[in-house]
Amino acid sequence: MKRKSVRDVVENPKPESEYYVLVTRYYPTTLRRRKLKLSETPIDEWDRDLAPSPELLSDYKNGRITWEEYEKRFREEKSLTLVKRKTAIYREQAKGKEIVLVCEEEDSEYPKCHTWILLDQEMK
Repeated sequence: MKRKSVRDVVENPKPESEYYVLVTRYYPTTLRRRKLKLSETPIDEWDRDLAPSPELLSDYKNGRITWEEYEKRFREEKSLTLVKRKTAIYREQAKGKEIVLVCEEEDSEYPKCHTWILLDQEMK
């Protein structure tokens, strides 16, 4: 399992080998700007359950909490059990393709994206 940005998935799709799971709370700005409906992209699923809560996202985006506090609260919100259960479902649906968690953040934002936390939890 790995992660990619929405931009990378739209510009360099590999649907024959990758199963894309969008894990954002809100519809990605990248898709809105390009006037793309989700059905017009290579994204297979949109899972808001694996996205941060609106409150957590707002607290971080508006500078009310640090990244460290965000990460702690995100891990409390998204239990290891939830992450394992969801990834098991996606493995079955992916039928051998690699699961790719998709978010608005670019790789250059590492580690400041919840997808990195999800990948860490999934590895446990």
